Amino acid sequence: MPPMEQLTAILNTALSGLGLTVTVKREYGDKISAGYKIIDSTGDIKLSIDIDMRTAVDSRTYQFGNVMFQGVTPDNVIADKISVVASDKVFRRSKDLIDLYALAHCVTVKLADIRGIWKRENRVIGNFSAFTNRQDELRHSYEKLRRVDTKPQFDALYGYLTIFLAPFIEVKPAALIWNNTESGWNVTRHIPLTDRMHLILKGDRSF
Repeated sequence: MPPMEQLTAILNTALSGLGLTVTVKREYGDKISAGYKIIDSTGDIKLSIDIDMRTAVDSRTYQFGNVMFQGVTPDNVIADKISVVASDKVFRRSKDLIDLYALAHCVTVKLADIRGIWKRENRVIGNFSAFTNRQDELRHSYEKLRRVDTKPQFDALYGYLTIFLAPFIEVKPAALIWNNTESGWNVTRHIPLTDRMHLILKGDRSF
């Protein structure tokens, strides 16, 4: 892994022709990504990025103005954020609640794809007890967040994420897809027989 100074120099060289520079927001370490702010010639922050030193399995190309870069897919980000919310880590990473809230408004999510990422990475997912049973503590951690402009009210965020996280908390069958425009889960058309029987036993015949 290159030192932070070298990584910063590489980024500044790549962005110099666009009149942009980077400043370090957070140095990388064990299980900690490097954080950068991309600023223009007036000092305005145009973009904030995290750079992980681990090998990315799934990636896609993103574009912001004239800047193109390779990054992990939304599913990978969502899988990571949910794994945090499922554990006590959520109290010290409550900003992940905002990230998850924003992503759930923007993208379609397949329950099976998120579980597939966890399985591939051998992740052990918690039981969401901090999220479901310690709401007052979670509110306290959330309201202590600083340097986050126009964050949603906790009650609105918590209510939305309760719906989004329900199939993960209740371990629903994998044949569900999140409709971000309707803010709800739908059953996919082609349901494996085992999942279909599970739904019937649960009394859900919406498929």
